[in-house]
Amino acid sequence: MRDRNFHVTSCRLSSEAEAIAQLFNRRLALSDEFHVSFVQVTLYTVRDSSYGGDGRVPFVAEPELEGRFTKWNNNNGGVADVCGALARLSMGGIIEEGDEDEDRDCEPAETFNHLDVPAALSHFSFSVSHGRKLLCDIQGVHNASDGFTLTDPVLHTLSKRRNGSTDKGEEGMNRFFATHECNALCRRLGLNPEPPYHDN
Repeated sequence: MRDRNFHVTSCRLSSEAEAIAQLFNRRLALSDEFHVSFVQVTLYTVRDSSYGGDGRVPFVAEPELEGRFTKWNNNNGGVADVCGALARLSMGGIIEEGDEDEDRDCEPAETFNHLDVPAALSHFSFSVSHGRKLLCDIQGVHNASDGFTLTDPVLHTLSKRRNGSTDKGEEGMNRFFATHECNALCRRLGLNPEPPYHDN
């Protein structure tokens, strides 16, 4: 895609998501298995005379993710079932690449399970922004020593479309909470299971 604004937005979203992730890590204060980070996105411009005009072509680049790529939630309220099967919701399905992970045991509700991190991160983003933002489309890789390395985030905002067409605004936030079930990490973070919507 040639639109520089699109690429600038991608870089900004990645930086905003990383700031939320770092605050989440500090508040959660668990082992590295629960750590969250977003890859750094870099904007480049190259010259290519075949594109016409001044020949400047913007593009973004990010480090390659190593490991099994998983999409834990999307921007339409879709949620991957951490106990095995994937939830297929009317507003869009979730895709998980690779075979089923045999070590995905469902643990009792109050134990801390790293698979609860993506949902808790989305809920946390809503809480710390006082209902003005919700981080979703949580996707990337996970391993026990580094935690979650995530890419290509979406931020729903009250100023809908501020972040491009993936920003579904308040409707997107409502869709998240329509499918979200608070887990032990939400409770550890003191997140309200029925958050007040957008107190200004």
